[in-house]
Amino acid sequence: MEVNKIEINKLKKASWSEQDVAKAEFVIAFVQKIMNDHDFDYIREKYAEHRYKQHNRTMTDGISGVVEAMSHICERFPEFSYDVRHIYVDGDYVTLQSHVTLFAVDRANHQKGLNIYDTWKVVDEQIVEHWDSVEGIDEAAVQSAQRNVGVVRNENTPF
Repeated sequence: MEVNKIEINKLKKASWSEQDVAKAEFVIAFVQKIMNDHDFDYIREKYAEHRYKQHNRTMTDGISGVVEAMSHICERFPEFSYDVRHIYVDGDYVTLQSHVTLFAVDRANHQKGLNIYDTWKVVDEQIVEHWDSVEGIDEAAVQSAQRNVGVVRNENTPF
């Protein structure tokens, strides 16, 4: 199976400072490993010490929480892919808008999958917080996204 590779050079903005580029590259490296490569051991090892506060209420805090959630998703959908369409950097915050698909055959089909906005706060080369907003595009994706609606696994608010 072909793994989706995030091409940051196509997504960089001319107005970004060196710091903006560094933060975007840092987040993209994390996202590539967890969302596309599904290299959960690498994520556990490299990011274990990060103070990862999770604002998605369906996941527990910490890197272990996001790895657990992604592991379960990838068990059900091994072709899960995260295609970044836009990157926005604002100080410590990096936001990605992505087309997420569960099956390789749907990767270029904008009528399938999920539209996801993820925002990470990066401080001192550590991911310290994460927020997301998930919109299902087709019925199968909507059902998948709703699977954990109402399940609260952390005490953080979505805000």
